[in-house]
Amino acid sequence: MREDALFTLVKSTLDAGFAAAGADFAGVTVTQKFQPRQTGLSSGKVVYMEEVLSRRYGSMKRKDVQSGADFEHTEIQIWETTLQISAAHTRNPTALSPVAAMDLAKRASAILQGDAGLAALAVGGVRPLRVTDIRKIPFVNDADQWETMPTFDIVLTYADSIVSVTPSATIEQNVKGV
Repeated sequence: MREDALFTLVKSTLDAGFAAAGADFAGVTVTQKFQPRQTGLSSGKVVYMEEVLSRRYGSMKRKDVQSGADFEHTEIQIWETTLQISAAHTRNPTALSPVAAMDLAKRASAILQGDAGLAALAVGGVRPLRVTDIRKIPFVNDADQWETMPTFDIVLTYADSIVSVTPSATIEQNVKGV
């Protein structure tokens, strides 16, 4: 599975989960972190995704099958990819909204572990292996105010396969007299 396909699958799962979560979670933007043209944090309720680790699980499985006259060679590798999910929601301290960044992170964690989220990820051949605790990281934002960005990691497992076809060999007889 390519990186873009994995991010698209996780994003669509989170989008559907936030849409079903009610009015407090309406308008949550789910996006990939560290985009080339992105400057600073997005405004509003935002959930970011970034890949922090990919590792092979076990050894590669190899399989050869004759398909008609051709031979099909398949190599399958199981991958564990760790995504870091972080949430941000800049709030006005005098008019607190009902949803904080920690609420977004908790909901994202629940979506990815819930029945609907598991079913959506399974359609793409992805299964969550583990979800870590939510870390609350304080920082000073661009307005020189303290803010927090809660984050958690989710390890996703999936199979990646490479298929190649070798055409059958043809034998031509060319017998000549001596």
